[in-house]
Amino acid sequence: MLAQSFKAAEDLGLTDLQYDALRQTLVAMETGLVEHVKVDQMKTRRAGTVRGVIGKFNMAFWRANMRCGTVACLGGTAEMISGTKPGTLFGSLTSPALHELFHPSGGFEWENISVDQAARALRNYLTTGEPNWEEAL
Repeated sequence: MLAQSFKAAEDLGLTDLQYDALRQTLVAMETGLVEHVKVDQMKTRRAGTVRGVIGKFNMAFWRANMRCGTVACLGGTAEMISGTKPGTLFGSLTSPALHELFHPSGGFEWENISVDQAARALRNYLTTGEPNWEEAL
């Protein structure tokens, strides 16, 4: 594994809990513990989760309970990993870079952002302070 060269939580304007949740989310995404699902799959998949998967991922949903399991975006996944209630860990996004991480601008179809692409944006954010979605996609 590559050595981590992440900015400090304070440099990113994050609490320790937020920072740890985002780092754990990155590990989960990069090790296959998060599975991307498309909106049409959410309606047709059987209930339950794939063995070993922390959650289902779709950038179009902060955190939603679907028949296929709980579906969440980056922020929602970090909340689930941290064990916090929906909307509490990142309830107010005061940092423009964090807002851009969770709500990418630029005309991207959020539903189609893959786990790998989101992980690259998250790694960019933790390393540089900016998600740089254009590079991640």
